[in-house]
Amino acid sequence: MVVEGTDALTLRLGPGHMQGSALPGEADNCIIAGHRDGAFRRLAGVKEGDRVRLEDAVGISHYRVVDVAVVGKEDTRSLAPSRDPWLTLVTCYPIHYIGPAPRRLVVRATLVAGDSDKLLPPCPGTGPAPESLAGTG
Repeated sequence: MVVEGTDALTLRLGPGHMQGSALPGEADNCIIAGHRDGAFRRLAGVKEGDRVRLEDAVGISHYRVVDVAVVGKEDTRSLAPSRDPWLTLVTCYPIHYIGPAPRRLVVRATLVAGDSDKLLPPCPGTGPAPESLAGTG
């Protein structure tokens, strides 16, 4: 389950979809953040080529992981809007770190070609506020 929003209270419920980012299947960057000690603990073993499946009221979107990176917690480049359909998963790193983690694990995935007919145009005026994930973890 993914909830809407990435504030501290919302992320206690589960991974959160960053408001202003694309929805799954849209031709833009869909950003989902989650706590490393919750549902996103499984990202510890993610690798290129792994598949991610998202289901919503519109249908099912299949993504393939193309990049796994560890970045500084202030690095927001992966949160930028895109003309292509991306899924970006973000959590604190190291996964098993005690206390506020110093870095972020960023998993980038692209929509699988078979789902390209499902692409929706991005909502006008959307785009995440890059600083809004600084406290994710």
